[in-house]
This record gives sequence, structure tokens and C-alpha cells, in this order.
Amino acid sequence: MMTLRNTAFLVLAATLLLVSPNAAKAQGQAADTVPYTFKSGDTLLAFADRYLVNEAAVDTIQRLNAIKDATRIRPGTVIKIPTNLLKGTEIGAKIVAFSGAVSIGGQGRGITPKVGAALSEGQMLSTGAPGFLTIAIAGGSNVSIPSRSRVRIVRLRKYLLTGGSDIDFFVEQGRAETAVSPIKDPKIRFRMRTPTAVSAVRGTVFRIGYDGPGASSLTEVVEGAVAVDGGKTSQPTLIPTGFGAALPKTGKLFQEKLLPAPQVTNYGAVQADDKVRFNLSSIAGAKGYRTQVARDASFLEIFAETVSAGPVATFEGVPDGRFFVRSMAIADSDLEGLAEPFGFQRRLANIKAAGALDPTNDAYRINWISQGSGRTVYRFQLFAKKSPDIPMVDEPGLETSGISLTNLPSGTYSWRVGMRQTSPQGVVETWSTLQNFTIGD
Repeated sequence: MMTLRNTAFLVLAATLLLVSPNAAKAQGQAADTVPYTFKSGDTLLAFADRYLVNEAAVDTIQRLNAIKDATRIRPGTVIKIPTNLLKGTEIGAKIVAFSGAVSIGGQGRGITPKVGAALSEGQMLSTGAPGFLTIAIAGGSNVSIPSRSRVRIVRLRKYLLTGGSDIDFFVEQGRAETAVSPIKDPKIRFRMRTPTAVSAVRGTVFRIGYDGPGASSLTEVVEGAVAVDGGKTSQPTLIPTGFGAALPKTGKLFQEKLLPAPQVTNYGAVQADDKVRFNLSSIAGAKGYRTQVARDASFLEIFAETVSAGPVATFEGVPDGRFFVRSMAIADSDLEGLAEPFGFQRRLANIKAAGALDPTNDAYRINWISQGSGRTVYRFQLFAKKSPDIPMVDEPGLETSGISLTNLPSGTYSWRVGMRQTSPQGVVETWSTLQNFTIGD
């Protein structure tokens, strides 16, 4: 069922244009001009002095509009003016979150990434592996860039002539997720491009992806609705929430329903092991899963990501804390599906065996290593192979990470250690996996 919010996006007529390479070039050129209707008393020179970057721009406008006499332009005549010739002021954009390998450079404007740093036209935003970056744009929109991506800021500008703004990003490689605030003013433009696609939106939440020459240009509509034009028909195709569009190298656009959001089935368990492991519900038709971990439910502060072939996602180096995880199933078309955030708790509290058993004064010493912080109390259990369900030693309340065992007859044994760790963040209880050893005569 379409929600009231989604209906509002439809009313705002969000428009996404996916076109073939040649059509994309033409679309980009056409979109990079604004119309102006000459009024009585207007002259190109006076117009240039007020609205254009310099007087030399007059020659360009004359050629573009086939104006033979610049001093005799009839009132009511509509001319096209390239946006790069218009005077304007830059729209503010800044970094709101980043982690990992992030670089910002281009046109001599490279900066060191930091929260609050201002961004400018012409800069290239690059993320490594791992690397994540989210920027906020004045007016309430934001763009999030995951790992292994390159996105260039083409334009962040408000024009003196129209009073409208022009926001334009170019995804050269990788992916970007965009949340565009509803745009009611027709003079405001927000575009996301790839080498083979141009996306002009009026207010929606969507993802765009491009993995290089030969790959499809992908658009996944998370919220709102967009009209998709593959350059083959006169009318665009409406793509509603929960659907995606792909434009392969052949130029033949196709659409399909996005795969549903995988459930994280173990989100409620405290993640205490060395590696954080999420079990995902298997999604029919998925060839893989992209799973992300973020500090916030909106996933503006992503700090870890992995792509797995099966419904299991594993992460290393996740610090203690409370975070969110989401996963997207990847279809054969490479379109990535919907996602649902799950909150989870990370508390490193792992136990590992610490080497061989050493006989000392007729005692066998068993040591273990615990990880984490807070007051820790252990419970040791030892099982004989012939009675694997009944512990022959059950020692609670230990405050040291080891125990000495005496008078053990020959045979095979298994043991485990339970740990209860208390800190201001709460209590964590966990058991180690069973470890085995054999004693001879």
C-alpha cells in the first residue's frame, strides 16, 4: 500500500531519466542551460554585465541561439543560456560523517576529511576499502557514499538570474545513496549522474550504482516514485517505491521489483566473539548480500560493510557499543533490494584456550584468555568422553583465568568456560566452545 508520504512524492513528480550514452550526453547538455525571455529594454551587453560571468560569454550565447544582431533582440524572444556562464553563489555542503579511507581532492581544492568541513564544486569524493562518507547539502538533502566509490561534485550553485539552484553529482564508480528533500520550486534542480545515466529528482530516496565500462547503470527506488526513460519510447515508465531500473550497455532499459529486506535473525544476541557474525534470512533469487553496520538508524554513519555470497555476514574489528545492521539482497541484475535496520549490542567477551596442558605437581593446568572489560567471574566445567552431558567438574565463582586439575585418570576429556562480565553498560554472559584433550597412562 502506498503511504501518504509516498503519494506526496508522486504529486511532486519526481523524475529520473536513464538514457543511452549518446542520449545521456544530449540530455546533460540540454539540462545545463536555462531559458530566459527577453524583455523590453534588454540588451545582451547589459544582460551580461548583470548576470553573466564576463562579457566574452555574449559571443557564446549568440552562437548557441543563432542571434545575428545582438543589439536587436525582439522582446519575448526566449534564449538558452549555459549554466556555466551564469553568475551565482555556491550552495553550502559539508561532511557530516566519515570513516576509513576517504580522500577529497580535485581542482586544487583537496582537503583533509573532518566532520563539518565544507565541500566545493569540482571536488572528487573517493572512498577506499573500507571507507564511508556522508555529506549534507543546504536545504536538507544528503548523499552517502559507501566503499570503493568515486563521486564528483559537478555543481552546487544558486543562480542570480533565476534565483534557482543547481545540484549535480557524477558517480564515476561505485554507489551513492541520496535522500532529496521535496522540491516544489521548478527552478531548483537536483541531479545524480553516471557515465550512462542522468537522474533528475524532485524529492525521493534512491540509490544509484555504476561499476565501470560494460556494467549497467542501476537505480533502486527506496521511497517516492520516479519516471524512467530508456531512450526507446516517447513516454517514461513510472517506477514506484520498491522497484529498480537497470540500463545495461545494450541501452535496453528494464525494471524489476527489488528483492525484500533480509531479516537479521540473531540481532538480539550480544555479539561477544572476536568476529561479529550476522545470520540473515535467505532470500529467493539473491546471488549475494551487501550488509552494512552503522552507528545510527538512518545509516548516515556507516563504518563497516561486506558483500557475501551466502546469507551470513562477518565483520572484524567492530568496537564495543550499540549499533545498527542492515542487509540488502543482490539480484542477478545487480540491483540491490530493500533493507531493514536492526539494532544490536557488541560486547567483546571471548574466551580462548591458551595452549597445552602442563603437569605440575601431579596437576594439569588449564588456562584460558578472556577479552572485554568489567568485573569477570568464570565457571569451569569438565566432561569425560563417556559422560558428555554430565560435568565431572563444575567449578563456579572463579576470578582467575585458569584452573588446576588433579587425580585425572587416563582418557579423553572436553571442557568449557562460562564467563559473566559486569560493567556500567550491563551484564554479558557467554560460554566458550568445547575444547578437547587426552591423558595417557
